[in-house]
Parts: sequence; C-alpha cells; structure tokens
Amino acid sequence: MKNVKISALTISILLFALGLLTGVANASFIMTLTDDGTNLIMRATGTYDLSGAEVSTRTEPDYQSAFATPFDNGGTYGWGVGTDVLSYKVDFVGSFTDTIGGAFIPLPTSVNTTTPFYFQTMTFDGEVIRFAQGTSNTGTVNETAIWENTTLADFGMVPGETINVSWTGDSATIQTIAIPEPSTVLLVGFGGLGAWLLRRNKNIDKK
Repeated sequence: MKNVKISALTISILLFALGLLTGVANASFIMTLTDDGTNLIMRATGTYDLSGAEVSTRTEPDYQSAFATPFDNGGTYGWGVGTDVLSYKVDFVGSFTDTIGGAFIPLPTSVNTTTPFYFQTMTFDGEVIRFAQGTSNTGTVNETAIWENTTLADFGMVPGETINVSWTGDSATIQTIAIPEPSTVLLVGFGGLGAWLLRRNKNIDKK
C-alpha cells in the first residue's frame, strides 16, 4: 500500500471545510459574509421555524435592500423587507468586530431574495429577527447579495467571526469568511512542500 502524503495546503483546505460544516451542523440556516478577494457576498441558506420565537408587537418600516452593517454595540445583517415588518424576539447577544466605528454601507450590486429578513443585534432595541408581515412561521431561506469590489475591511469587519443565534426549536449562525488570495495559498503550499522535502532529505541521510 502506498504512503499518502498530505500537504499543508490540503490540511488547510480540509480545516476550512470542516469549519463550514461545523457551522452548518449547528444551525437550521446559516448566513455567511464571504470576502473572496474581489467581492463581498452575503448568503443565507437553509430552513427556519419561527413558531417557537416570541412575537414582538412592535413593527416599523425598513429599507428595501440588502445590508450588513457592523456597529460598536451590535449589528444588522440581512435583507430589508420593504414596508412594515414583524419582529420575532430571540435571546442572543453579540456582534462582529467593528474596526471603523460603524460603516455606511452602499446598496449591493445585486440581490436575489425570496424571503426577506434580517437579524438586529442592537442592545437598545433587543435582539430580534424581523420578517415581512404575513411570512409563514416555517420556510426556506435562500438569499444572496453581492457587493462588487468590496471587502470585509470596507465594512469594518474581520474574517473568522461567528454569531450563534438560537430560540425555542430552532437556531441560526452568522459568520464572516475570507478566502485566501492565490499568493497566500501558494505560500502555504510551498511551505508544506519545503517541510516535506526537509523531512525527506533527513530520512535519506539516515539511510
């Protein structure tokens, strides 16, 4: 049986994939803000069940757009729902790092949404998930928004952070991801190759 050698690059990719799978496993649906080195992509996929969440009596108008805005004391992540929105209160606290004190986020270049919603983690307003009035208690989330030529840093955000949200009978996860640039991937690969060659040479010398 041949010996199988795994490079550092392969290990990095496997760990990255494992992190994603772990996040998905802990949530009915997952929202990711991915910086691919060129564009920022906000995506939410999965299913939701709001039947166990507390319904807030407060409704308010909101923007008809996608947004992801970090603030010092909270954040808003998701898709605007147009006119009046219905709030489902959930018990979660947390927000992503804000390196620039709150950023003005321009409208995304493109939005594809069938179930408009957003998380709001502002401490002064409580922790809520807002859905459009009349939204079914259960459904599927499949949303995408793209900001071209935009990075996490432009939003004042950093990669590798996660907010876990849970309520009775359901949960969700929001996370930030940065895909390594090709140059970084090559450096990791060369590093792994160098380490393998060094071990190989040492083994040859011992023989």
